[in-house]
Amino acid sequence: MNPSRIALASLFLCLPSFSGDDPAPFTKDEYKPRGTGFEWGAKQTLRYALFIPKTAANERYPLILWLDDDTPSVNKFRHRAGDTPQISGSNRWGARLWVEPQVQASHPCFVVAPERAGMLSFSGGAMWDFPPNIFDDDDPDGGPSIRLAESFDLVLGLTSHYSIDPKRIYIVGQGGGATGLWDLLDMHPDFFAAGVAASGRLPSDLLDEVDDPATRGKFASAPVWIFHCGQDRTISHLQTLLLSFDLFHAGAVPRVTEVPGAGHDDACWQHIFTAEPDLVTWLFSQRRR
Repeated sequence: MNPSRIALASLFLCLPSFSGDDPAPFTKDEYKPRGTGFEWGAKQTLRYALFIPKTAANERYPLILWLDDDTPSVNKFRHRAGDTPQISGSNRWGARLWVEPQVQASHPCFVVAPERAGMLSFSGGAMWDFPPNIFDDDDPDGGPSIRLAESFDLVLGLTSHYSIDPKRIYIVGQGGGATGLWDLLDMHPDFFAAGVAASGRLPSDLLDEVDDPATRGKFASAPVWIFHCGQDRTISHLQTLLLSFDLFHAGAVPRVTEVPGAGHDDACWQHIFTAEPDLVTWLFSQRRR
């Protein structure tokens, strides 16, 4: 990141708080991944929003990777000028809880939110695990999306550039972003310290891995707090119950919370990221072994 962008990020940090869909205190940037493959609508650069905390010399800080759920602006092959869908609309609570002044005062951390816009969308919230080889007859639905792999590459780049603690890198996903969370934990089981999965599902190509004693152990490598809303008609909360059962047999001790009276909507996200008193403390207490 060039000095002018770092200065801009520092300016944002002087703002007292945020409100509505105002993108502050994040700053936007672009990242050139080391490698990209074929995917309809994919750009050669990955756009992302980044929050940089106030840092002290010789200190390292946690990083939270935020994976958004689908929004109308993400679900189209176009962008409005200045649009930042991954930290606005229904995504604002999950992305911005961590940058609230009171949270930063006790748990200063970096937050990065890559933008998955520009990808094909057959089912909206499943875009984070849209397979790179969808047109391969031999393996039509295997593997995570290129955008997800690029996002992990971005995290590695940020970790080498900023004072980030490699033992305190967390992943938080909402809806389709929670599905992407499980893909990343499958790809890099020893990388993340912990995760928060809000109303997601386990990708279908990972079901056999969870059931197989030879591969299920990697799903127990990082603790995940799983949330689901009881009236969800998009992704049934029963999938979360089955997932927690599979994780238990994989050797994990998942923390599962069902939110009654809300569906796959803003009321669900708002409750999870504003009304759960232990969420912030729990996440930042986790360290990678």
